[in-house]
Amino acid sequence: MSSVLNHLNQTTKSKVKQYLEADPKCRNSDRVLISLVWRQECLEGQIWNVLDGLRDGRLTNPESIRRERQKLQREYPHLVGNVGASRIKDADKVRAYVRD
Repeated sequence: MSSVLNHLNQTTKSKVKQYLEADPKCRNSDRVLISLVWRQECLEGQIWNVLDGLRDGRLTNPESIRRERQKLQREYPHLVGNVGASRIKDADKVRAYVRD
């Protein structure tokens, strides 16, 4: 991976990790997480129109934010939200139900 892409990933990773640690609501909702990341980026970059920021690439791609959340939650189990923990706990029951 090029150093530029690696830097962008680290920046996205650090932003996402910061919000996951600070706000438990982000752990269960990608919408909340994305809105917080974009709000901060809009303030820092003086972006007045979110759609323009997305089109121009000044805002982080929402799919990148989602992927980083998933990676971080696999790496740091304490960052998994309540909904995710209950889904993991019920996974065996769901698998058994689907197989029958």
